[in-house]
Amino acid sequence: MALTHYLEQLSDSGLAIEQKAKVLSAVAYCYYKLWDYYSAVQYFVSAFEHGYRKGEIYQFLRWCTGHVDSTACLSGFTRYWKMKNILNLEA
Repeated sequence: MALTHYLEQLSDSGLAIEQKAKVLSAVAYCYYKLWDYYSAVQYFVSAFEHGYRKGEIYQFLRWCTGHVDSTACLSGFTRYWKMKNILNLEA
């Protein structure tokens, strides 16, 4: 399973920060496809915190807050916006 493969990659301590951000995003997407939105939020926000700047993070978090009854989505969206504002980035 792809998720298992990506999680194993994360345990590699020699992973460059840019690569780790991409793997974190891949893990998040796997969780999203498995309907585990709580884990998806956690990994997408972690990917962002590690430098991943693709638009799907914003799109997912926005979708999640509107469609899933979960405080994790709102919490993740709040963390994302705080980080984005600290870094002074566009959405």
